[in-house]
Amino acid sequence: MLRVNSLSGFGAGAGYFKDNFNDNSQNTNLWSKTSFFGNNASVTVVETGGSVTITPLSSTAGSNTNGYQAIKAYNMTSKYLYIEVPTVTANDANAQLRFGMLSDSSNFFCFIKASTTLTFRVTTAGTPSDVNITYDATNHRWMRMLQSGSNILFDTSADSVTWTNRRSVANPSFGVTVLKPFFLAGTTGSSASPGTAVFDNFISNLT
Repeated sequence: MLRVNSLSGFGAGAGYFKDNFNDNSQNTNLWSKTSFFGNNASVTVVETGGSVTITPLSSTAGSNTNGYQAIKAYNMTSKYLYIEVPTVTANDANAQLRFGMLSDSSNFFCFIKASTTLTFRVTTAGTPSDVNITYDATNHRWMRMLQSGSNILFDTSADSVTWTNRRSVANPSFGVTVLKPFFLAGTTGSSASPGTAVFDNFISNLT
């Protein structure tokens, strides 16, 4: 399903949770530097060049990830959030990035780019439900989630104007009223060349 974006970006919505990262410094009032699984502070997370660059560890066993997680939990009812991902991790099954909303480490929903696949995941009580498509660097540059009625929608876009819906799923049993936005990157096993992930222009109407 294609639709034209009518949502606010950086030009409107004073008081909304958003960050364009142009100050090249972590806003510690908004974000903590952490990951809800496999957190390893040695995975560097740096604001530079007006974006956030995450550099996974190479040739390191186990899960090793890091990123930004919101300090505050938000009510997602009738709300949206989206982010630009101009650079993704390498096409390696053990290298990945994620963007989503978190209740706790067993209850969350998110985009996952791993290998050549883009996954739309909802995990409830530790059990994942996935829809997978082949990742496209142009058409999946922007990733958006929104809550509408009784559903969570996963959308992608090349330009943050025209969006394509990729998955619509019923609101999870853990609810949508106390959730933290997050994005992260890293490895879930040894990868000789995991690449880097770059995130930019986090936009939402969360308050």
